[in-house]
Amino acid sequence: MIKKKIAIVWEGYEAGGIDSYLYYLLEAWPVDDEFTIFYNQENLGVDRLKLLLKNEKIIFQPVKTFFRFYEGKTFFSLFFKYLLHIFSPILFLTNIYHYKRKLMNKNFDILIAQNGGYPGSYGVLSSCFGAKLAKIQTIALVIHHAANSSLPGHKTFRYFIEKNLKNILHSIIPISNPTKETIEKHTNLSKDFDQNINVIENGVPLPKKKKQYILNQKRKLKVAILGRLDRHKGHDDFLIALTLLPRDLLRKISVEFIGSYKDEDFKRISSLITDLDLHETVEIKGFVNASTEKIILDLDLLIMATKDFEGFGLTIIEALHARVPVISTRVGVALELFSEEDIMAVMPSDHIGISKALETFINSENKQSLISEDVLGKLKKYDSKHSSRKYREHLTREFKLQ
Repeated sequence: MIKKKIAIVWEGYEAGGIDSYLYYLLEAWPVDDEFTIFYNQENLGVDRLKLLLKNEKIIFQPVKTFFRFYEGKTFFSLFFKYLLHIFSPILFLTNIYHYKRKLMNKNFDILIAQNGGYPGSYGVLSSCFGAKLAKIQTIALVIHHAANSSLPGHKTFRYFIEKNLKNILHSIIPISNPTKETIEKHTNLSKDFDQNINVIENGVPLPKKKKQYILNQKRKLKVAILGRLDRHKGHDDFLIALTLLPRDLLRKISVEFIGSYKDEDFKRISSLITDLDLHETVEIKGFVNASTEKIILDLDLLIMATKDFEGFGLTIIEALHARVPVISTRVGVALELFSEEDIMAVMPSDHIGISKALETFINSENKQSLISEDVLGKLKKYDSKHSSRKYREHLTREFKLQ
C-alpha cells in the first residue's frame, strides 16, 4: 500500500471535541502515512493533542493565520471583530496565498481541512483554495457542527466561496447526519453533488476496561456532565431537573461539571447552583487532567443535556462503550442511538423528562440494564479503527466533485 503525505489544517480557539476526534482518528490510522498538522497559535486544543499523540510521523506546524477570534466584549475587541467582518474577503484572498506557500513545501497528497461549523473558520476554508494552487490532488473538508446561513453583508462572499469550493473539493465529510442536514438546508454545497457529501461518523477506541458496578448504599452515585460550561450545553436545564427530584433521591447522588469554562459562564452556573440550593449536590470541577476513559469509568452516570444542536457527542459513545449509562437529549448521535421509547433520551430542555430518567436510574437495581441491547448493537460502527479505515479508504478513492 502506497504511503501518503497528509496535511491537516485546524484553526480553532478552545479545547474540546475536535482534539479528541483527531487523537482517536490518527491513533487508529490503519496505514503508516505521514501527517503534518497546521494550526493557529491561539488554538488551545493543540497542547492537549500534542500530549496525547506520541507518533514521530505526526508533525505540528504553527501558522500565523490572517483570521483571529474576537469575542466582542470590549470596545476594541468589538471594533476589531467588525473590521474582520468587513475585510474578510480581502483577508481570505491573502490567506489563500499564505497557505499555498506553506503547503507547497512538502508535496502533500491529501489535505484534510477541519472546520467546526460552516463557514466556521474562513482560515480553514482558505486553506482548501491554497491547497488547490499547491496542486494537492485530494482536498476534503470535514464539518463537525452545524452549517449556518450567511451573515449580513456576506451573502456574495459566501456565494463566491461555495461556487468555487465545488471545483476544488474532492469531498465534504460531515461527522453526522444532523450536520449533513444543516449543510443541505443552509448552504449551496449540496447542490448538484450531494453524492459527494459523505457522512463518516466519529469513532472512539474500545476501552481497555468496562464499568464494574459495586453498589454500596452508603456511597453516593457519581453523575457528571463532560463539556464546557457553554450556555447551549444545558447545565442549567439539568440543574432545574435536579430540583424536581424527591429529596431522598437527590441525597443519593453527587454531581460534577467537568470541563473548561469562561468566567461569565462559571458565575452564571455558580449563581444558579446557589439559587436552587444545590451546593451540597453539585460541584464545578473545571478541567480535569486525566484521560476521558479514566474520568468516565469513575462515573455511574453521564449526562448530555445539550439544548439545541450537537454535531455528534463523542462522550456519549465513550460512556456507552465503557458500559456507563447515559441520559441524553435527542440531539447529535443520540438521534441515531436511542429509540423513541427509550426513557434515557429526552427532548432538549425537558426538565421533567430529565428528572424522570434520573429517578429511573437511581431506583434501578441493575444500572447497566438501562443501556438497551438495541443501543449496544448500534455502537459497533462507532469504533475508531472502523472510522479511521473509512477515512483512509475514502480519501484514497479516485473521485472528484462535479
